[in-house]
Amino acid sequence: MRKILFFDIESTGLDTQTDRIVQLSYLVVDTGFNEIFRHDLFFNPEKPISAEASEVHKITDDMVKDKPKFSEFAQVVFNDFMEAETVLAGFNIIGFDLKLLYKEFERCGLNFEIKGRNVFDTGNLVKLLAPRTLEASFFFFTGETIKDKYGDAHNAMVDVEATASLTATINDMLYLDFEKYNYYPFLKDFPEPDIFKDFWEVYGKASRYGGDMLDVSGNFRSKDGVTTWGFGKFMGKPVDAQDYDQRGLMNWCLGKDFPDDTKSIIRLLLSSDSN
Repeated sequence: MRKILFFDIESTGLDTQTDRIVQLSYLVVDTGFNEIFRHDLFFNPEKPISAEASEVHKITDDMVKDKPKFSEFAQVVFNDFMEAETVLAGFNIIGFDLKLLYKEFERCGLNFEIKGRNVFDTGNLVKLLAPRTLEASFFFFTGETIKDKYGDAHNAMVDVEATASLTATINDMLYLDFEKYNYYPFLKDFPEPDIFKDFWEVYGKASRYGGDMLDVSGNFRSKDGVTTWGFGKFMGKPVDAQDYDQRGLMNWCLGKDFPDDTKSIIRLLLSSDSN
């Protein structure tokens, strides 16, 4: 049975390499959006929560000072997230949450391998359908506000529940309203008979902008077997390690604060080219 794991993170700040998780919430459902289980975990981040972060998620140092460290639950969380057939889903998780989680696992000696996984970024899909924030898109698609249905936003479990509900609404809309196929330009990349075959496969790929992620940041992607750039001025273009400008960008990245799995891909590309 395929499972979808919706998750959201609240943290001490926005630096995915140095900030820490203070709340990790995830909701696991089947493809019919029936709940299987959920976890709402708070952690002592072992560093102060920035005032800016607390202002957003309302979690203070005092509230988590007696909570367990992430390392105490790392293996349990890792096992849930690493089930090969489980879809990892959330709102804008490619831009932030996956990076932060990767670093937390790395500190615990666990290799959070993203290559080959089905990552479903509802935030990216919504941007393709109608550019909105989570709150605005929830109202746009469901006709309800998150606050009225679940309570205040920017609490991780509230955001998880709202994202799961939003995705279920989009699922119904795209399956049942066949006119939408011709309305959304990004769907032209998929053959019409297959567009309704598997929501999680087809639209998951759309939410990754047509490629498969090779690292947690989506800095490199695989599209039709070709490694492509996922950021910068070469975004969407095939990687060519013989190209002077691309090699320059790769070497620049190696000297910056990119995640280790991104750097590993770069080293492999550079070494393959030199052989």
